[in-house]
Amino acid sequence: MPTFLLELPDRFELSSNTPKDEKPLLLAMRLFAIMGALVNLSNSVNHNELLPSQFVAFATQSDRALQDWANSLPSAWNYHKPTEKPYYVYQNAWFARIWNYFRLARILANRIILDNLGILLSPTLPGQVASADRLKWHYDQSSSASSCLLQDIYDTLPFMFDSEHTSAGSLPLSATLFFMTTILQSLLRVTDRTALFAEWSTPASEILGERFALMKDVVIQNLQ
Repeated sequence: MPTFLLELPDRFELSSNTPKDEKPLLLAMRLFAIMGALVNLSNSVNHNELLPSQFVAFATQSDRALQDWANSLPSAWNYHKPTEKPYYVYQNAWFARIWNYFRLARILANRIILDNLGILLSPTLPGQVASADRLKWHYDQSSSASSCLLQDIYDTLPFMFDSEHTSAGSLPLSATLFFMTTILQSLLRVTDRTALFAEWSTPASEILGERFALMKDVVIQNLQ
């Protein structure tokens, strides 16, 4: 069995000692290393290679590593909502994309947690654990985190599309269009399909209006 399933490598244990002047690309690679381990863990779930409690433990450890990664970032990675903009603004679209990879990774980690907590909380599970209240609390925490992270992804759309200054009716072939289609396709595997289709475009539609209409149609066509 791969060793990463038993313990996350030391390089995932980020702390305040992480250099604040570390290059953005190196910081991104730290994130992708955690994401890679999570994808492998997800594949192991599909093959029932571990007990549900073990999947919960490893996914929880990965989620904490992701949060440690975010807490280690220098101030240049911060995003904010200026008074002249109705949405959060990032340093540039690249930083917005990396933040969305971070959110996608956390959603995947919490999906693994939720699925396996659901098994542990099943009344038909042999040897049901006594700490059901604690498991339910963990389940509620993961569910809430996933909802917030999804909304954060949707809320980046106005900035990402607006930063390309695409006019209404223009052919929306752009890096942002490709990126968001890919992210949403990934989310379809780990979130509720009906809710995603109903909610993903709301922030951009409300802020960008007609400028976003054609882009929205193209994305939906690629998600069918």
